Amino acid sequence: MLNKKIFTIFFALTVIAIRFGIFLFPNKDLIISGIEIHHIWIGLIILVLGCFIKNKLKIVAIAIGLGLVADEFIFMLLCNGQNEEYWSHYSISGACILALVILIFANRVMQFFRIPVKNSR
Repeated sequence: MLNKKIFTIFFALTVIAIRFGIFLFPNKDLIISGIEIHHIWIGLIILVLGCFIKNKLKIVAIAIGLGLVADEFIFMLLCNGQNEEYWSHYSISGACILALVILIFANRVMQFFRIPVKNSR
């Protein structure tokens, strides 16, 4: 059960922290070679890298990666990627619903990423 708690805490904190950070600094974008990099891509990179980790850090990496992806997935899917639309009804409700679904199915998500749901002693 400790693994699920760790996953839940880091996932929720990631979504809350990224929303709060963007609220505080709304027009700060990561731009590389003239291309704006959204945090969904950083989340996907962390998620993929997390799949190759074999220790407890795997839980943290997967939770943070999924948190970044969940926060921006609906925004990227339904909105045009502009800063103003990040706070739209679609983006906020989509992030909340997707985060809730991931948390409800946390055991399945952890099994998918081969994270033991029960701690071995």
